[in-house]
Amino acid sequence: MCEVGYCTAVVVHLTGAGSSGVEELKSHVFFATINWEKLLKRQIVPPFKPVASRVDDAFYFDKQFTSKTPKGNDV
Repeated sequence: MCEVGYCTAVVVHLTGAGSSGVEELKSHVFFATINWEKLLKRQIVPPFKPVASRVDDAFYFDKQFTSKTPKGNDV
């Protein structure tokens, strides 16, 4: 569900939403060094793999985000 003012992006202007779809996103300069075939085959070693002691471990997240109470989440 969207709150007023937060979901106002025009979809046609989003990267990957054009006629070439995901290929537009994959060819973006930010992703230029990614070998997509190896990625799909899970043959790429991540440059950083965080160590987590628990499934809900938030050690690597800044306190400004972890100290807030989530809104609209009844889980």
